[in-house]
Amino acid sequence: MGAKIKAENQATNGNGWKSLLTKRDCRHFLDYKPCKMHKKFGVTCETCPYYEQKGKKILIINLEATEKARDILKNNPHIDRILSIGYETTLQLMIEEFDIMMNFDKAHEAAAIAKLVKAKEKKGFVLGNDGMIDALDDASKYFFDIGFSDKAKRASKKTQQEIVFNIAGIPYNHDKTILNLTAESIQFAENFMQKHGIDKGDFVVGFNTGCSNRLFVDRKWTANGYIELAPMLHKVLGAKIVLLGGPNEIDRNNEIMEKAKAPIINSGNSNTLDQFCSIISKCSMIVTGDTLAVHIAAALGIPTVAIFGNVSLAEIELYGIGKKVQTDMDCWGCYKYECEFKRTCMDRISAARVFEVIKELIKEKGLLENKIMSGTSELNAGKGRGG
Repeated sequence: MGAKIKAENQATNGNGWKSLLTKRDCRHFLDYKPCKMHKKFGVTCETCPYYEQKGKKILIINLEATEKARDILKNNPHIDRILSIGYETTLQLMIEEFDIMMNFDKAHEAAAIAKLVKAKEKKGFVLGNDGMIDALDDASKYFFDIGFSDKAKRASKKTQQEIVFNIAGIPYNHDKTILNLTAESIQFAENFMQKHGIDKGDFVVGFNTGCSNRLFVDRKWTANGYIELAPMLHKVLGAKIVLLGGPNEIDRNNEIMEKAKAPIINSGNSNTLDQFCSIISKCSMIVTGDTLAVHIAAALGIPTVAIFGNVSLAEIELYGIGKKVQTDMDCWGCYKYECEFKRTCMDRISAARVFEVIKELIKEKGLLENKIMSGTSELNAGKGRGG
């Protein structure tokens, strides 16, 4: 009747010890440690009213993203375990059995693990006998093809979410990303806002100024763009501007702080990921390039103006609460690490143009309409500064 309880669970040894009854097929069961329900309510498996039988065991492999995203995954009620890859974890995965294995990571280490894992069904990518990545089905082959052909990637109109859902064999209905903030990070953000005099009714615009330098240096918008946009937002819309970024953006954000002719609040460059997410959650809107902040804002329902140059804007899902600004250069979506032109595609996206898109998004959401209309003449007088 649900739990698969073996007779040996209650066997008596020579010392007269009667083993505890354990329900190994319960979602809350933690192997050799007390589960959360035991710690919270003092219950044991024998009489526990919180028993939940496990469904299918699904292993999702994404070595590149999981460790970085660990802080924001750990509060997801649909995830039972988060494993950090290493010698011990790899050994465990060679023994444990799964119903379904999904590997969305086109890295050799991930594909090798996916090949060796014991699973009744496998989706995504594995390592072939020739030491190269193999796609297991048509949906995976699509993701594979657009990965090694810049032309194919540029032509693709599917979002990253749609591609992943297709590989998983699940119909995609613009299902929202789940991001549950911790109570500690929420309190951190509230303290930050209070410290810097940001009230609940203020119009707060977050500038996420950087991006990872691993693949595409020119994926971020220019510092001058943010410098010129800041006074437009402050003067016309009365916005309070918060700088967002990590360690790579220290010099960049300092430059924006020094040169922008508007008051700017720097959120710092050493926040944890969950603290970073919580600060974004307090923004009315963010302006960013194609980077992690786009996905965080989309998951939290924060309106976003996302700026694109050398990467395709089609694969980013904003769930209808954002707008995209694309360069006017014909070579958009080139996916080059660095632009070969002196004036890059991001240089050509002016602050005035981004500001117009911000106004459109605010008007769509029915926010600050009076300020947008009254500020039109002031903006027109300043046009051209961001070109």
